[in-house]
Amino acid sequence: MKLASLALLSTAILATPLAGTAQQKAPGKPADIPIEAFFAAPDLSDLQISPDGKYAAFMAMLGTGHVGIALLHLDTGKMEPFVGPRDEDVQFFFWKGDDWIVYGGDIGGNESTSLRSISVSKRRAVALAESYRERYADRANVASLVSELPDDPDEILIWGNKEIGSYTYGIWTLNIINGQRLMVEGSKP
Repeated sequence: MKLASLALLSTAILATPLAGTAQQKAPGKPADIPIEAFFAAPDLSDLQISPDGKYAAFMAMLGTGHVGIALLHLDTGKMEPFVGPRDEDVQFFFWKGDDWIVYGGDIGGNESTSLRSISVSKRRAVALAESYRERYADRANVASLVSELPDDPDEILIWGNKEIGSYTYGIWTLNIINGQRLMVEGSKP
């Protein structure tokens, strides 16, 4: 069943990029593809299988008009929207253990990434870092991803400040479950 679900998803991904964009031409002539099709966001991208093999997660254009994350349950073939942002596009995501997904996006187009994590089983989201807002810089807890730390199930490595209102910047481990930051030894603030 898992292979059938994955094969169905793969077929959908491969078939959708330019589906419906070509105009019909006379036989023997190639179809015209509108220039907009080359610059549009793909309908589906970045397929990732969970470490335990139960889910396939991928970025997709959702009903909110923004790119979010959808889940495919590989044992049942059931597909569902999982993260549907209203004011941002998800720009990247990765699995952290069998139950957590960490994702980031640009809120308001200010080129500053907010980080979030979400539990697949509990559907509980954790705000890890807010998008930087120039007028409210003292109320930001900015973070740039340094490493996913693939061998650590609960932490990622970031550069940023310790907490909202802090001017102590450095390299931190960031717990994706509770948002706690601990400075890496040898990192100068």
